[in-house]
Amino acid sequence: MPSAKTARNSSIDILKFVFSLIIAALHFSISHNLTFARGGYILVEGFFIISGYFFMSAVQSQAACTGKAAATYVFKKYCSFALPLAISAIIGFAVRIAAGEYTGLTALKNLPFLFSEILPLQITGMRTTTSTGVSWYLSAMLLSFLILYPLARKLKSCFVYVFCPLAVCFIYGNLYSRFGNLNPILQTTFGSWITAGLLRAVAAICLGCIIHALVQNTKKTRLTFAGRTVMSIIVLCCIAGITIPIFVQPKTGFDYIAVILLFIMLFILFSQKSLVSHALTTPKTKLLGDISLLIYLNHSYWATFIAKKFTEYSMLYKVILFISLTVISCCVVNTAVLIIKRLRKKLKPTLKRVFIESET
Repeated sequence: MPSAKTARNSSIDILKFVFSLIIAALHFSISHNLTFARGGYILVEGFFIISGYFFMSAVQSQAACTGKAAATYVFKKYCSFALPLAISAIIGFAVRIAAGEYTGLTALKNLPFLFSEILPLQITGMRTTTSTGVSWYLSAMLLSFLILYPLARKLKSCFVYVFCPLAVCFIYGNLYSRFGNLNPILQTTFGSWITAGLLRAVAAICLGCIIHALVQNTKKTRLTFAGRTVMSIIVLCCIAGITIPIFVQPKTGFDYIAVILLFIMLFILFSQKSLVSHALTTPKTKLLGDISLLIYLNHSYWATFIAKKFTEYSMLYKVILFISLTVISCCVVNTAVLIIKRLRKKLKPTLKRVFIESET
């Protein structure tokens, strides 16, 4: 069995893949006025928590604590998905034109505001042409990292054990008192410019940071088969509980219970103390994690397109078409990214020689 340091936690890759499928089902359901998976937005909190875990891991591995270090981390994070986001946004814009959302002069007026989706800046309140329909998550994640990175480095253990719990309690408390659920994104709170989506990101990323600390503190604790069995049962119970706000009671106070269950489940999976997460450690599942991003970026605009252009077709036909077009878009985006990366690698020396003066 691979060592703890080299083993990949495949259960997290699988979880991200399943999350992206349910979120895709949510947007298809919304576009077609269905009731299926209407609480799937809860799983965005799961993505934020996972991101928070890896954020804290990266922060602790950095030696420097400067503004440049924070900006560099956020920039590298952005570069990891910039190409898929940009290509997905362009395809989504073209599909929405084909669907009739943008016509003639309206399309030209909206085109310049693709930049605030590609950067992405939507969560700041800046006008955005949301062709993918989902980039607010990436916007909120990056801005949260920029806010939290210097705090995590300066406050050190106080960040995890004091700031993060307080941020989680006050933010979720404010969101519950104002909205009663976790569906709001661009609605403002704490004044007229801080969006609910940004607060959701900060709170859930803080939960991920807490999970990282708990995992570090318990990594020397080895469970027996019976202990791992109990942990596996708890994970299954958490999954069952999370399905209630997703499929049965969306947009209610159960959203906040779901966040607690996500926290417990992800702690067990990250700590690899369940039977599945302990045994499933293969690098092959990285592909599922990569695919989850492509699915996330390339499903929403097809749901809208099908709802507008295939109104007379059966629901089964629409579902098959939705899945097929999403898969095709994912393949196109992935192929385009690979081609651009290869071209960039080949042309980089030439461009550097042409545009950058060599040092003497």
